[in-house]
Amino acid sequence: MIALRTVGALSVFIMLYPMLMGIEIEKVKEALKRPWFVALCLTYAYFVVSFSAYLISHTLLKPFPEIAFALAMVGAIPCSNMLIGWSGIAEASVEDALVVTVTGLLLIPWFKLY
Repeated sequence: MIALRTVGALSVFIMLYPMLMGIEIEKVKEALKRPWFVALCLTYAYFVVSFSAYLISHTLLKPFPEIAFALAMVGAIPCSNMLIGWSGIAEASVEDALVVTVTGLLLIPWFKLY
């Protein structure tokens, strides 16, 4: 199990490191100036995705509790599902993805209290 964790962590590092090395701080500052974009992404991640994961895990995946649990866990932690990596692969704005990811991860404790 420890070897699998090590391989997983190493794989994530190998995927994200090149994406994050090319980030320009000025572009991150520009991304912070568009709060509507961050709000739209977080609304989608926290409400649409979380509700959809809940709904699917309690209806379609009811006969498969392990898969339903995995989907519920993925839906419960928004913005942590390789957003930066996939943005870099798609040649999208990694800076925007970084701002959304960090903001989303900082909001998790606040939203999960309610």
